[in-house]
Amino acid sequence: MADFKKYLQFGAIPSEIINQRTTSTTQALSSSFLNDFNDSAKKLNQLNGDQTRTREEKAVLFDKLNGSINKKLSSTLDQLKAHVDHLQNDYAQTVDLLLKDGDPIAKTQIALHLMSNKDQVSKLMATDIRFVQAANDYPAAMFGIENEHEFKQQQIEYLHKHSPELSDYKNEINRSERHASNLAKKADILRQGANTLTDAKALESRFELPPE
Repeated sequence: MADFKKYLQFGAIPSEIINQRTTSTTQALSSSFLNDFNDSAKKLNQLNGDQTRTREEKAVLFDKLNGSINKKLSSTLDQLKAHVDHLQNDYAQTVDLLLKDGDPIAKTQIALHLMSNKDQVSKLMATDIRFVQAANDYPAAMFGIENEHEFKQQQIEYLHKHSPELSDYKNEINRSERHASNLAKKADILRQGANTLTDAKALESRFELPPE
């Protein structure tokens, strides 16, 4: 509740919400999230301090405001998740294309060389991307390696080593993903705090005339 009370009074500061080391789209969505977050916190604080309305009247307004908050923040978070998912898919496709790149005949010859030097597979993959690409075309067992998953992960690691821009791209995606998770937690703080301000019993006792 300490964080909620802080946000209620002062809102969130930009450095909490906008990470400059994420993608430009992530930053733009984060900026939108910040505006909605602080606008919602301000309205909650104003309604909470309103002395002119009864408990029942405020309960109804809090309930409506909570619905608006959830809709706005959820919309931005959904867009952010879709963006991160798109980045992950794009990264996976880039890795797949890079691993499959190269002359098939040359790759076969390189793979045969690796099979003849099983104790040097890791070392050779570290020296040249062509060894990584050749190894990708065959099961790990053909290179004397038991764990297929670990072998694929090792290939990705060496791919990053030989393609620094791919490594940078993956790091940016990871930061965007972690940032999206962080914003979701802040949204939960505001939602849960807002719910504590709503008088549920007052809402239960409220009577509405049915439409004629």
